[in-house]
Amino acid sequence: MATLVWLEDEIVHVEAKGVASTRDSAKEMFDSVHGLLDGALKPVLFDARNWPSGDSGMWATVVTNLQATFTAVAMLVDPESPAEVGQYPQIIDRLLIPFRIFTDKTEALTFLKRERDAGGE
Repeated sequence: MATLVWLEDEIVHVEAKGVASTRDSAKEMFDSVHGLLDGALKPVLFDARNWPSGDSGMWATVVTNLQATFTAVAMLVDPESPAEVGQYPQIIDRLLIPFRIFTDKTEALTFLKRERDAGGE
């Protein structure tokens, strides 16, 4: 699997394992999350500090499944070598659910906890 997935403090954590994402790996990640959440919606921290990139098939799968799986997304990137995310986060943030990019994990978790506590769950 291209990611590690776990639930902590009512926040889903998805950690990239250094492999570029494809449609298939995104489907695998969503299957893992759905099994973990059993239909519940939660915010997610996507730790992309070790994520080289995602192709258009991966982003299509993310956009298709995002709103039915998560209430908010915080993407954690390395400020020295940010992941190739393009314009997708801004589009998702405007059209679907809150989606922000952070370089600090504490700030990312603060955002997600605020979203969670505001009733986004």
